[in-house]
Amino acid sequence: MQQRAYTLLGDDVLLSVRRLLEPVVRTWCADWGAAYDELALECRRAWDDGDQLPATPQWRQSWLADAGLMAQAWPAEMPAQVQRLLFGAERQYASQVGVPHSAQAAGVAAWRDLLERLAAAALPGGIAAGAATPPPASLWRYASGALLVQLQLERHSAQLLLNDAAVQALLVHLASCGLLVRVPDAPLAPVDLQRLLAAQPVDLPVALGQAEVDLGSLMRLQVGDVIRLDRAADRALPVYGPSGVALFDGYLGRSGDVMALELLVHDFNDGVKHEQ
Repeated sequence: MQQRAYTLLGDDVLLSVRRLLEPVVRTWCADWGAAYDELALECRRAWDDGDQLPATPQWRQSWLADAGLMAQAWPAEMPAQVQRLLFGAERQYASQVGVPHSAQAAGVAAWRDLLERLAAAALPGGIAAGAATPPPASLWRYASGALLVQLQLERHSAQLLLNDAAVQALLVHLASCGLLVRVPDAPLAPVDLQRLLAAQPVDLPVALGQAEVDLGSLMRLQVGDVIRLDRAADRALPVYGPSGVALFDGYLGRSGDVMALELLVHDFNDGVKHEQ
């Protein structure tokens, strides 16, 4: 049977990765003269956000670092969107067939530069591995340990998906740099155990007694024969809990048309059981 990772990501992990990548985007904006507030960056658990991805994510680039994997997806319109972010939407910057003018080339170069910066920060030591294939379905399973980074630019978005190995290596890197954020756990609310367990059904077996017979006698038994038990008829019967420990005793009786048990309260003193 193939084993798979079972890793839950806390809010501190998401916050740490976001705080690592936000300065990367901010610096890129400053270097290329783009408005930082036009970009929105979010970090989520992959299994929480898999159903919110575009219908057919266009996975275009992958990066590898040992067992770590990062896959990048973005729509074909993203470089043009970056071009408009840098230069505005004036008509003179509209693309012309077969003529890659400077504004269009700058948009492509700026977008590639941002992707490479994010890859270098999110997957230290990663090497570009060519075109990305769709990530395996296991990365979207609950507790896969995978993390999804989404970069939103107006109505277009790009995704960076890191597998469990990449996330764990990044956390080690953040801890060594003192950048790992610790979010204090919220105190647990008190629990009313009696109310919580009140409706839980519990089986309480009642032991009527035991009988020991030899095999010959057992084979000769007929309908109407009587087997004598090892417990006197006037003795209380033990009532056991789910763990097999006797909880209390009781006498058999009848309540309407069904059998019933009258419970006894016992006082244990010096290891001796006394009926009350």
